[in-house]
Amino acid sequence: MFIAYVADFLFFSVFIGGFCLASEEDGVSELRADEGGNLTLPCASGDEDDIADRVSWIHEGRTVDSSVLQNNSLFLQQLKREDAGIYKCTSENDEILYHTRVIVRTPPPRLVNVTVHPSTILALLRWDVEDTGGYPISHYTAQYRLKHSPADQPPDNWHRVIPGRISPTASQIDVYKLDPNSTYIFEVWASNELGEGEVVQVEATTQHNNEEIELGRHLLEGADTFDTRYWVAAVAVVMGTLVVLALGTCYALYRECHLPLSKSNSNTSPQCRPGSPQQQTTKV
Repeated sequence: MFIAYVADFLFFSVFIGGFCLASEEDGVSELRADEGGNLTLPCASGDEDDIADRVSWIHEGRTVDSSVLQNNSLFLQQLKREDAGIYKCTSENDEILYHTRVIVRTPPPRLVNVTVHPSTILALLRWDVEDTGGYPISHYTAQYRLKHSPADQPPDNWHRVIPGRISPTASQIDVYKLDPNSTYIFEVWASNELGEGEVVQVEATTQHNNEEIELGRHLLEGADTFDTRYWVAAVAVVMGTLVVLALGTCYALYRECHLPLSKSNSNTSPQCRPGSPQQQTTKV
C-alpha cells in the first residue's frame, strides 16, 4: 500500500513538472538565424531609463558572461549549431525579463540509416533524413570509388552517381558499372540553401556471379552514349501511326454507315419504282 502511494506521488510530481515545463516553453518566442551570422537578443531591465541594473543571461541552464552589451543585450557572433536553444535574461531578483528560443539554420546534418545493398556490378544506396537544417533540402549527391587499387595504379578517383543532383524527394539511388568482388567506398550527403551538409561514408563489397555479370553488362551496354532523342522519335512515330489508324477506322465506319442509305435511295428512284410504265412494258 505504501509503495502504491509513493508511486502515485512520483507520477503526479513528474506529470506536474513536465506540464509546467511544457507550458513554459510553449509560450516562448522564436528567433531564427543562419549559421555564421550575428544575432542580438534584447533585455529590458525593470527601469528602461536605468540600463545599469545588473542582469544575467542563461543559455540552456548555463550562465553566459561574455558578449553582454552595455544595454544588457546579448550579442551572438558567428552563430554555430551549438548556439541554438533557450535564452533567458533575468534580473538580480531572478525575475525573467526576456525569454526566447534561438534556432540556428544550418546546412543539412548527417543522413541517417545509410545502407548499401550490393549485387555483382550494381548497388542500391539508401538513406533517411532526420533533419533538414532549417531549410528545405534542394538535392542529394552521391559518389563512390574503389577502396583498394592495383599496386601499379594510382588510387581510384571519385565517381559521381548519375544524376549529379538527385531529387530531394528520393531516398535511394542505383549505382551502376561496378566491378564484381570489389570493395567500394560510398559517400552521400544532402544540400540546402546554405550549402552542402555533412558527408556519410559507408563501405560495401560487390558479389561475384558470372551469369549476373554477363547479363548486367549486356543490359548496360551503350547506356552512357544513349541519346534520349531516339526515344522521343520512336514515341512520335508510334503516336503518329496510332492517329492514322484511328482516322482510317473512323472513315471506314462512316462509309459503312452511309453507303446502304445511298443504295436504298437509288433503288427507290422514280425510274425503278414498282408498277411504273417501263416495268409493265418489259413484262409484255
